[in-house]
Amino acid sequence: MVTADRRGRFYTVDPAEAATAQREHGFVPTDEAAGITLLDRPVEGAVAVHRLRLREGHQAYLLSTDPREIERVRGQFDDEGVVGYVYARPGDGRMELTRYSRDGDWRVARADRADLPRAGFHVDGPLGYVPRG
Repeated sequence: MVTADRRGRFYTVDPAEAATAQREHGFVPTDEAAGITLLDRPVEGAVAVHRLRLREGHQAYLLSTDPREIERVRGQFDDEGVVGYVYARPGDGRMELTRYSRDGDWRVARADRADLPRAGFHVDGPLGYVPRG
C-alpha cells in the first residue's frame, strides 16, 4: 500500500489490517506486490520479517529480517512486530525478494525489478525468498 502522504510503502498480509489502514489512515492499495506473499507462519529454514515504522517525519516503513539492523535502527524506527516469514536461502520454486531504498522510501519487490534502480533506488540486498506465486 502507498501511505496517505504518498512518500512510503506499507506492507501487510492481514486483510483486516489492510482494511483498517485504508479506512482509518488513508493508505491506498497498489499492485506492486501482486503475486508476492510472505509465509504466514514459521517453517523450517524461514526467518521472521519485521515491519519497522519511521518515528518522525513522513510515513515510512522498512521491512527487515536482520536482528542487527533492527537493533541498529531502534530509536529511529519502532518495531511493529513480525508481519510474515521468508526463507533464508534460495530453493526450488522460490523467488528472491530484494529491498530497495531511496530518500526514506523503502520497498520490497522481486529481485528483477530493473525499474526501481533506474528510478534511483539503491539495492539494499535480499530480504529472503518466497514461493513463486
